[in-house]
Amino acid sequence: MFRRKEVVEIDGAVCPYCEFVNPNGTETCTQCYYQLGKAPRDQGEEVSAELSSNIFDELTSDEDDSWEEGNALDVVLEIDEDPLAVEQYAVTDFSSDEPENIGFMESKAPSLSQTIVHEEVEVEAVDIGSLPSQVQKMEFDQVDPLSKVEEPVHVGGGQLFTTDSHKMDDDLLGHVGGKELPSLPDDNAFQSKVNLNVAKVEPAPQVKLPELPTIEEEVQTPAPEIVQNGRFWPWPEMDSMDPRDVHRQVVRALECAKATRLDEAAQVIDELGPHLCNDNVDLIYHVGMILKQLGRFEDVKSMLATAKAVMPDNEHVSSAVAYLRV
Repeated sequence: MFRRKEVVEIDGAVCPYCEFVNPNGTETCTQCYYQLGKAPRDQGEEVSAELSSNIFDELTSDEDDSWEEGNALDVVLEIDEDPLAVEQYAVTDFSSDEPENIGFMESKAPSLSQTIVHEEVEVEAVDIGSLPSQVQKMEFDQVDPLSKVEEPVHVGGGQLFTTDSHKMDDDLLGHVGGKELPSLPDDNAFQSKVNLNVAKVEPAPQVKLPELPTIEEEVQTPAPEIVQNGRFWPWPEMDSMDPRDVHRQVVRALECAKATRLDEAAQVIDELGPHLCNDNVDLIYHVGMILKQLGRFEDVKSMLATAKAVMPDNEHVSSAVAYLRV
């Protein structure tokens, strides 16, 4: 599939520019005049050192003897063999010379050398000739053709004209495709087989069903949530700890939960929980995160519900309810 291109031996000197095959021993391509024995940058005729030095000296020379000063020539214009001398750079003295008057030529209507008046040509009877003798005349009677209109002849007695073929209107009968179903027979064709003289059967007596007793449904009112001493932490209450120690223990429990050491995190938070009080409400979100990592979702729900009931306007409680989403 893939192989190298075979090299074909060419007899002659191939031009690298136009790829024209020249005879062997050729120094210049006969098609594009490319010099085969020189590199691309050395193409063209070389300028001799003598010629280049002469050109450089000519460019750097300051003296130019080709121009010679001479007297300026006065310009004289001859119009109708009258010489008119034109002074160069003449200065006008406005104080002594009169201002030039500019005149305008009045326009005139064009004049014609010959005016031709149109004359009407009178046609005489001699020019027309004599009247033709044999001319067919058309006579028009003084009779109104619309006054005598014959009455129409009655033909057919008012019947409509119809064609003999009725096959074109078969599809207008409401039946399309297949065979048409037969028409239904009249109602009188069937005899009633029901004997109307049979005695009527008395209906069975109706049995009164006992009425069902009405059962009154008891409306269940939700029991109010019991708040014990306003504590919302899910541990029994014990002596409170220093806020710095509480913060240190919460950070330790978070690090253990983050490192998936759940047993150690549960031990730390259970030891700290009884010592939490309502003053540590700023840590409710962090404690909820630890309990959520341990899988104690019911404790988190009850803690947030009780805290919301005890402190409904606290920003820490509202933030924990919004972000924990339990």
